[in-house]
Amino acid sequence: MHDIPAAAPSASADSPLLHPVVPSSVANFITDATTATCVRRPRHCGAALATGTLLLGSAGIGALLVHLLGHPDATEPAPSRFQLDPSALPPLPRFDAGEMDITRSPCQSLGAHVNARWEESAQLTPGRTREGTFDKLRDRSLLVRLQLAGQIAAHPHPDAAEKIIADLWTGGMDTAHIEARGIAPLLPQLQAIEQLTDRQTLFQHLFQIAAQGRNPLFALTVLPDLRHPSRSMAYLAQGGLGLPDSGWYAEPGRAPLVQAYQAHIARTLQLSGMPADEAVAAASNVLGLERKLAAASKAFAELTADVSIYYHPVSLEQARIESNGIDWHQFFQAQGIEAPDSISLGMQEFFAEAGRLLGSAPLDHWKAYLRFHALDAAAPYMSEAFVAAHRAFHDVALKGREGEIPRWARVLDIIERSAGSAFSKAYVDATLSPHSAQRMQALTSALHDALVRRLQAVPWMDDATRHQAAEKARRMRLEHGQPKRWQAWPEGLTHGQDFLHDVQAAQAFTHRHNINGIGQALDTDAWKMTPQTVDAYYDATQNRIVLPAALLQPPFFDPDADDALNFGGIAVIIAHEMAHGFDSLGSQFAADGSLRDGWSEDDHRRFNSLAARVEAQFGQYQVDGRPVDGALTLDENLADLGALAIAFDAMQAATAGIPDPMVDGMTRAQRFFANFAFSWRTLATPQRIALDMVTDNHAPGTVRADGAPSNMPAFAQAFNCTPGDPMARRDADRVTFL
Repeated sequence: MHDIPAAAPSASADSPLLHPVVPSSVANFITDATTATCVRRPRHCGAALATGTLLLGSAGIGALLVHLLGHPDATEPAPSRFQLDPSALPPLPRFDAGEMDITRSPCQSLGAHVNARWEESAQLTPGRTREGTFDKLRDRSLLVRLQLAGQIAAHPHPDAAEKIIADLWTGGMDTAHIEARGIAPLLPQLQAIEQLTDRQTLFQHLFQIAAQGRNPLFALTVLPDLRHPSRSMAYLAQGGLGLPDSGWYAEPGRAPLVQAYQAHIARTLQLSGMPADEAVAAASNVLGLERKLAAASKAFAELTADVSIYYHPVSLEQARIESNGIDWHQFFQAQGIEAPDSISLGMQEFFAEAGRLLGSAPLDHWKAYLRFHALDAAAPYMSEAFVAAHRAFHDVALKGREGEIPRWARVLDIIERSAGSAFSKAYVDATLSPHSAQRMQALTSALHDALVRRLQAVPWMDDATRHQAAEKARRMRLEHGQPKRWQAWPEGLTHGQDFLHDVQAAQAFTHRHNINGIGQALDTDAWKMTPQTVDAYYDATQNRIVLPAALLQPPFFDPDADDALNFGGIAVIIAHEMAHGFDSLGSQFAADGSLRDGWSEDDHRRFNSLAARVEAQFGQYQVDGRPVDGALTLDENLADLGALAIAFDAMQAATAGIPDPMVDGMTRAQRFFANFAFSWRTLATPQRIALDMVTDNHAPGTVRADGAPSNMPAFAQAFNCTPGDPMARRDADRVTFL
């Protein structure tokens, strides 16, 4: 999957819950909103331009795999400052052959064969909009952090990072204090908006809140310069909208949801003290601004497919002209940094319209817009009236969530989104074993060899392209477990007395930390995900794959499991990220991470023909009565096709000459494919399905379980399928990517 820059997410017990006792069954109530995920919601992955996420790739990795899982000869790590109670954690999800539905033929649907019994018997717990294999691992990560948060908050001598977690945890759980404070923590920000008197003060305010990482109108991110990837560059990208996609504002079928959003704006403004009639009028004005911004914005499907949308390097003067007068020198002065010589002003149409509206739309409309977005962004950290209003639209109307998410789970999610890296060391120390490294190294070496072999025979590449592809594969980096160093957090950043203040302080620090890198040498050690994130990514600008610690567990990786489960699990994830290096986006980047198209015209023609077939093939699948968008999900589907082929070849080579153990009466090949399908076990509300199918560039899990295997002769052979069966495509219909 490929990440894109995104704006910062919008997002009681009567006393702080310092020592919670959590039975395993509590996992049933954990929010599926925890931990932004690139696997399913790429826009929430943070600023990871031109990156693919979950299902990774690696190459040349032998020496690099000694990274934080440890070397097999390494000494025993120092004991963790914090200890976990395993009895308070839910069991890890593991493939169980006894759960399969033998009445459903794998030749008709592998996903149904493996998952239908579970799908038919499982029910979404109130408070959840989705449940599945990945979600269970996220639940476990959340429950680990629940135990750690209580211990960190009770520790007499926390370090700087631990103090931030302790303050956020105790402050977030002290609902009595939050209720007593009401809207007071946000009043200074609202008063600053009310004091705007002209265009100059409007721009000054917008630039000032941008310096705190709270700009609702557009995103500022710091990423590698795509032409010179060894240095970082400022990227400006569209924002400003409260609905998930720009096209929703004008789609007739979305009219009820737009009306619900307008009502949400009015309700939120009214909660802040605005009279009801004024709030209704102001909501109409806010929506009017957003409609105009949306009309000039790129649709989500475009943002996932074309990296050039983001990369438009210009001088600050040229940016001022293209944005209808936004003074970018003053903007960077407000950020407290020296103005760069050039920036990337992506989505020029959006910035032209934003500049025009900032200069011409009534000031009162902008004040209402800024007031609403300040309230909506802060609502999850404020009193229950604001939390409930936020939940009614963002969770219930958009996702169909029934029931509430437990307070402690919401607080941990907020901590992850605002200060997740401060939690990382404690999580890794408590969970990551160094003894898996040897198994991982053997597995990834086999994958690298399989990738190189397959690249030498890819039919749609010419010889020169194969040579470049092999060089890129050799230079891929794989890092897993934890980053090489921890991010430093300052002393005294938070105080534990005002939850909103502490959250915004952490967000502001992260923003300042990022923008300080503008124009500097790229920090190649930094990760775009925390180790407690159940996900993975491929960063094309660094030709690097990252596997966080939370992913290195069953059903994906188990050093004690048979080869089939590990190759059908973590190896497919690794191979998926490998494949992203050669899809329609990743192929635009050279081995050194620079933006360079090395394909010939014939390569493009052959690839486009292949891609068109994949797009059409996946467009024939339907979920909940809705067709899959084959164009939106193209690169992810290509990566799945490549992943299964690479991982299966690697398993065959690694187990050559070793008798098939026939575990549970299944062959090695059958268990490989079955564990892959098990990974995509998913149940969701109809609203969540509808939302994901237009705002997620991955196909739904039920489709992923069938799509790639149905193109593999090895699958048909493993399950004795007849050519022409749904899972045994005929030669003319079968697609091979890598």
